[in-house]
Amino acid sequence: SGRGGLEGGALRNAADSPGETTNESPLARRLVSANSAAQPMSRTLLIVEDNDLFRGMLRSLLEMRGYHVVVARNGPEGLALAAAQPFDGALTDIEMPEMDGYEFCRQVRAQQQALGIDLPVWIMSGVFRPALAKKAAAAGAVLVLRKPFPIEDVCATIEQEFAKRASESPPAPDAGTE
Repeated sequence: SGRGGLEGGALRNAADSPGETTNESPLARRLVSANSAAQPMSRTLLIVEDNDLFRGMLRSLLEMRGYHVVVARNGPEGLALAAAQPFDGALTDIEMPEMDGYEFCRQVRAQQQALGIDLPVWIMSGVFRPALAKKAAAAGAVLVLRKPFPIEDVCATIEQEFAKRASESPPAPDAGTE
């Protein structure tokens, strides 16, 4: 499940064409570098990963880039954390004991949608197959992140999704108008 480092993988849009065989998705090619991307605005991310080493490295790297990170070792633990506190997004491994990443994605999205929250979930995997992307999209995932991956690409992907969601949201009502 959570083997591999954080460098050199590919990002895959969960809705990308199942016939795509390149190492990069169209979304990954459009990503801006982390150097030109805006710094995260104290976003809180949930990482659900059973591999202690990978979970710790990912947490440290994201925290060094300004994110607040909470970690869970498995799906049930992640669901409990998501029920207890708000998160801006979640990253989950696919292959984990007790509950796989697809089921975690389905359940946490349903849990959050019941609260009126559209929680973005990114699924992480050491392999990429077209069927995996389809299954991830069906579970509600935003993107499949192929391990190992450059942390700058992950940060840019996360921020791009938040920017997209912010631009799609209706403007907040002005407090001074009726």
